[in-house]
Amino acid sequence: MLVAFYDESGNDGQSRVFAMAGVLMCGVTQYHFANDWAALLKQYALREFHATDFHHRRKEFLGWSDDQALRFRDAIIDLLLRWDVKHTGVAIPVADYQRSFVETGFNKSLVPAISKWKKPYLPAFQHVISDLRSYAVHQPAAHLIHPVFDQCQEFMGQAKADYSTRNKDGRLGTMFVSNTREYVQLQAADFLVWEYRVGVETFAGQRRSRT
Repeated sequence: MLVAFYDESGNDGQSRVFAMAGVLMCGVTQYHFANDWAALLKQYALREFHATDFHHRRKEFLGWSDDQALRFRDAIIDLLLRWDVKHTGVAIPVADYQRSFVETGFNKSLVPAISKWKKPYLPAFQHVISDLRSYAVHQPAAHLIHPVFDQCQEFMGQAKADYSTRNKDGRLGTMFVSNTREYVQLQAADFLVWEYRVGVETFAGQRRSRT
């Protein structure tokens, strides 16, 4: 059995890029990775990792120096590499999405309500599910992939409905939603999705500065 843990970043209406990213692990890796992640947090006297707090140096990260933050970030990357954690994601420039989906009125032709398509969460969700389905084709028979998503109240009802529709053939396993971040692997997804979003924002900014 494989489990994919997903988080999103940039749904605040202020970010220039929306991203959804996740980590993919087998059962054995989940167990050892979770233990090593907990040990890493304990080493840095942390209870939980939140990317937004880490990058804004607030709450548990208040007063951290740049060197300390860099060492911690490198330690997370080393941990991901140690367990050969696979990751996947999608990043959508918000302005481009608004021009193609909203300003053109294309969102009005989509079901359900128009408001659900004013932000790129649902297209990103469908993209990562398509990625998982493509990966599942190469897995042994009955070796299902179960996706776990961090709760996003605004879209989760429709996301569950979309998942049921796209998984009628049972190629993927059961979809789970975490309300309390009980899966520490979601913290790793939180780390990666921030990197995805900021990386695309940086790349887009560099391209604009050259034009």
